[in-house]
Amino acid sequence: MKYITLLVASLALSGAFSLSSPVRAEGSEAAKTEAQKVTSTEAQEKTVFVKGMVCAFCAQGIERRFSGEPEIENIAVDLSNHQVTLRFKPGQRMDDQRIASLLKAAGYSVDAQRTE
Repeated sequence: MKYITLLVASLALSGAFSLSSPVRAEGSEAAKTEAQKVTSTEAQEKTVFVKGMVCAFCAQGIERRFSGEPEIENIAVDLSNHQVTLRFKPGQRMDDQRIASLLKAAGYSVDAQRTE
């Protein structure tokens, strides 16, 4: 019961729903629909390791290349760890092949041997 109370409080604070909205049974269709709405509005992230990114100019070039893409909400480039974290707009994704293609167009490649 504590978990449910904390979950409800955290969702209310995040703006996912109001505490004044009617409470629904956990297994009901309405509850499943509400859960799908919350899940589909959350932004998803993808982190890739990049070969050849060695300086601030490199990082700026990658940021510029990805920032023009409609799926991208935010991009964070970590030069010291050679990684790029892409945050997608709600309901949007970008497949690995497209990410690799955009990096290649910017002059870099995905470091497939490195993982988180």
